[in-house]
Amino acid sequence: MIRVYSDSPDRDDGGDGPKWRADGKEIFFEAPPNGTSKMAVEVKINGVAFETGVPQLLFKAPRDIGWDVTADGKRFLLDAVPNEQGEATPITIVLNWRAELKK
Repeated sequence: MIRVYSDSPDRDDGGDGPKWRADGKEIFFEAPPNGTSKMAVEVKINGVAFETGVPQLLFKAPRDIGWDVTADGKRFLLDAVPNEQGEATPITIVLNWRAELKK
């Protein structure tokens, strides 16, 4: 668990499921209460000192049962939970999207 402490009484910081970017400069995590908010925070490690930036909301996603991020931190994969009707939330994947932009 990642926990960022704050003097502000109206903040409930922290997160679960931390994933490091391959270069060690950023941590991705799920924000409470149910992990649907995917967050990122820049980190600096200098000897024994560990400093974090301000956590940033990347996106909100359907409730998932697993997720991962690519080494460069630019793409995410989520294993989404079916909705109340037992249907999976649709996902659109666009292949070769750069060629589509040229049209």
